[in-house]
Formats: sequence, structure tokens, C-alpha cells
Amino acid sequence: TATEVVVNLDKMFAPGQAYVALSRVTTKSGLYIETSNNNISELFAKKIYGEKDVKNAVLEMENLLKQTNSTEDLFCKAIILHNIQSLSAHFEDLRSDQRFQKANVICLTETWLQRQKDETIHLENFTSFRQDRYDSFDNSVEVFSNLKNSKGGGVVSYSQIQESAITINIPVNNIEIVAILLKDNIAIVTVYRPSAQPLNLFLSSMKNVIAFVKDRYEKAIILGDFNEDSKSPGPIQECMSTNGFSQLVTFPTTEGGTIIDHVYVYGIQQNQINVSLLPTYYSYHDAVILKIQTSHPE
Repeated sequence: TATEVVVNLDKMFAPGQAYVALSRVTTKSGLYIETSNNNISELFAKKIYGEKDVKNAVLEMENLLKQTNSTEDLFCKAIILHNIQSLSAHFEDLRSDQRFQKANVICLTETWLQRQKDETIHLENFTSFRQDRYDSFDNSVEVFSNLKNSKGGGVVSYSQIQESAITINIPVNNIEIVAILLKDNIAIVTVYRPSAQPLNLFLSSMKNVIAFVKDRYEKAIILGDFNEDSKSPGPIQECMSTNGFSQLVTFPTTEGGTIIDHVYVYGIQQNQINVSLLPTYYSYHDAVILKIQTSHPE
């Protein structure tokens, strides 16, 4: 690169030449374009161009952001699940994504927040509910103590202020969860199960969570990263199914092609629910969006 560059566009004769020449300068003030053509629009159209194959490939690319039916969405409650792999690092990505901003509830796993730090995680028009890894485990056994003092993990739920959500205090230790109750009495429990947590110990806590929720609420959604690939049957899926919860995610949610981000529903008719992938660019995981039909605009 150079601080000053003179580019003669008249001599460009191949795709990409102009781009390479123009990109060598480090500042706009240091760029000088030399040409005998006084019609700048015509000049740029003729001299700044790419390979035909490249243009065709771009036209064939699938849109990352899907167009949605806004009228239809008025009659849906949207809940997004995402393993964000550091909320602090990707907070601006989250805040600037209108797909997330339009959701009623955002459920995040692997927030990686540390309780001793005052990290800014406030989203305008949302109420936040947070449970860090350190506060999720006790020191009753070595594996819990090790997890308690390890980095990573953690869960956060955001709820639109209009949802009037309140915290559900579930008296169960040694599981990374945050639970909220929406104004229409749907309980939403966000869960992260680290791969270092033995299944038997996780299920021991999970069963108590399930019992607590089912005893108090007619409708519930338990969702999160369970680190169990639902391409094949597993003990977590069996536990949830035995307790009347249906797993709705049937598509890969990670770059590795695994289905470890699960959405379990209880007391909600499946024909009222649509679950789809929500692509992101900053995490190993894509997000999952759950839309529940409602009888009136939210």
C-alpha cells in the first residue's frame, strides 16, 4: 500500500484491474484518478468491473436475511435461541441485528460473563435476566467446584418490556439456567449444559427443574445448548420426552452439522409453532427462531 497513488483508468483492460489499483492507497485524499474521459459514470461502468462468472455467482447466492411477512408476524410471538459464544464480544452484533431486536424473547447460552465484572449488556426496550456460571454451581463435589471456577458458560434471557416478564426462581443447584414467566403464563427456561458436566449429574438437576416447572405452569418451553446431538437418540432427549416435552429442532445448528441446540415445548400445540434456522456470522452456532401463533397482535 501507499499513502498517495495515481491511477490511470484509461489503461485498464481486464476484470479486477481497477479494484487492485484503487485499493493500494490508504486514504481517500491520497488517491488521484487520471483519465481522458470526462464522463465519470461511463468511465466507471466500462473500467471498474468483475468477471462475468463472479457476477453470476453473486446473483445465485442465497440471501442471508430472509424476507418475512410482517402482517403474519404481528400474530406471532417470536423467541430466539442462540449460543452467542461471548455476549461481551458480540453485544454490538446482537444489538444491531433487527431480527433479534424484533423478537419478543432472546435466549442466549455461553454468554461467558464474569460476575466480578460490570459488563454492559443492556438492550433498549428489553429486560434482561442473567445467570453466570459461577452462581450456578456449588462446591458439593469436585466437578461442580471445577465448573464453578472455570471460564465460559452462563445464560441470559432478554424479554421485550411489553411482555412484563418476571423471574422464576427455581430452587435447583448445579445447572446453568435462567427462567422467566411471560405475561401470558408461558414459562421459558434457558439451559446450557457444558460438555464437562457428566450426564448423570446434569440429568439429576434437570429432572428437578422439569418437575418444578410442570407442577406450576401449563405451558413451558425449555431450550438451550445441551451438547447432545439429537441426530441420534440420547438420554437428555429421552428424559424430556418421558416428561411430555417435544423436541422441535430437526436441522443442524452448528458449523459441524450437529443438532445440539434444542427447543422442548410442553402444553403448546405443535401446529401453532414454527421453528427455523436464523443464520449468524460470528458464532460456531447459528440461531434458532421459534414463532408461536397468537390470537391477537403482540
